[in-house]
Amino acid sequence: MTGGIDAHAHVIVPELLGPEEWQPTLSWEDGRHVIRHQGRTIRSARHEWSDVTAIVAGQAETGIDHTLLCPWIELLFADADAADALRRCRTGNDGLAAMVAENPERLSALGAVPMQDPSLAADELKALMAQGALSGVEVPASVSGTYLGDDSLGPFWAAAEETGALVFIHPTTRALEIDALSGYHLWNAVGNPIETTITAAQLILSGTMQRHPELRVLLAHGGGALAALRGRLDHAWSLGGPASERLTSPPTESM
Repeated sequence: MTGGIDAHAHVIVPELLGPEEWQPTLSWEDGRHVIRHQGRTIRSARHEWSDVTAIVAGQAETGIDHTLLCPWIELLFADADAADALRRCRTGNDGLAAMVAENPERLSALGAVPMQDPSLAADELKALMAQGALSGVEVPASVSGTYLGDDSLGPFWAAAEETGALVFIHPTTRALEIDALSGYHLWNAVGNPIETTITAAQLILSGTMQRHPELRVLLAHGGGALAALRGRLDHAWSLGGPASERLTSPPTESM
């Protein structure tokens, strides 16, 4: 390849657009997409979000050779009833697979599974990977306040390792309800990488990464502050307690 790979390209597949309360709508205003979803209006979308031909053309203009598409974070449906989430995820996954099929040399994609039910998520991930159209899944950094190193998510991580799925961890954008982050766009600029840092550190210190050494995990936003905190994580582990009981070698080895 002469250009680059965009590994963080959110899309909203046309199949998920619509009038129902859980569905987003898209419009163009002042030369950019505007997303409306559950009473919110989002004007920070800078590029094409839904038309696959325009997405590929736009990426080519910036020198990108290959793009890894992934769902807009709100379309992982982690707060929905598990059965509803499963149905919606499958619709989105089918739409992503169709985008890849139209441009296989330029596009790959990550789907979604219902993480609020880890056993169901594990089964769905196995089925998704067996189909061969998608490269893995995007998951939120926390699910209703439960971060990804929690023991309850063990079935999902086992399935991810077994299938070789790429797991892209993305902050929820709203998990850290801290007043200090409410202004200056800090909920995004600071809150998002903090949430990624928390869940990545928990995955390591809980021993999840050590138990599943073949996991393929991609952290959004450069992994947040994880790399800068590697010495502090090793120190936390060296003090004993739950971390040293769950993890038999320093955290930096799991990193």
